[in-house]
Amino acid sequence: MTVKILDSWGQGAKVTDTHKGRQNKMGASTFVDFYKAESPTDTAKKAFSRAVEDAQYEHGHGGYTGTIAEKDSIVHCGSADTRDEAYRLADSLIEKGDSRVDDKWGPAGCIEVKEPKGWVFFGWASD
Repeated sequence: MTVKILDSWGQGAKVTDTHKGRQNKMGASTFVDFYKAESPTDTAKKAFSRAVEDAQYEHGHGGYTGTIAEKDSIVHCGSADTRDEAYRLADSLIEKGDSRVDDKWGPAGCIEVKEPKGWVFFGWASD
């Protein structure tokens, strides 16, 4: 897992966790990314846009990166009290092949995290 410390608000720094997953499907990799809210009024849609932009900056705009950069929408898949709980839920949905997130060309899954406030984006992406 790579941890990047970005800008801050309130009492703590905005933390983004990114870790690239297994490559179980031909031409696809899993990704699971956490984005902490930048402000109390931040939304999943805004955080998703930041996540895509960050991944495009880090991995390029050419496509087939196996990251969230390949996604253009999200589907809400629940909420969790903690980041670790959200990671476990995301892994479970990927492992069981949940139809909402089992398509490398489909939307990224999104789990709202209550503490720290943020979102886990996850799924399959073309690589």
